[in-house]
Amino acid sequence: MVKAIEAYSVGLRAESDPKCAKIRAVLTTKLGELSRAQQQESRDFDKLEMSTGGNVQQLILKLVNER
Repeated sequence: MVKAIEAYSVGLRAESDPKCAKIRAVLTTKLGELSRAQQQESRDFDKLEMSTGGNVQQLILKLVNER
């Protein structure tokens, strides 16, 4: 996520923006988008890994069945 923020923000400029209000608004919007995308990726990962038959369940079953 940091790399995506850097890639987007490095060199970002706005004309006639001495208090950085325009840039701040643009960055805030983009940061929200990046954050939502990262949260969705995390939810997708958790759904896949922790679902019935997922890797977490398989690891637990291996641990329990080896005893």
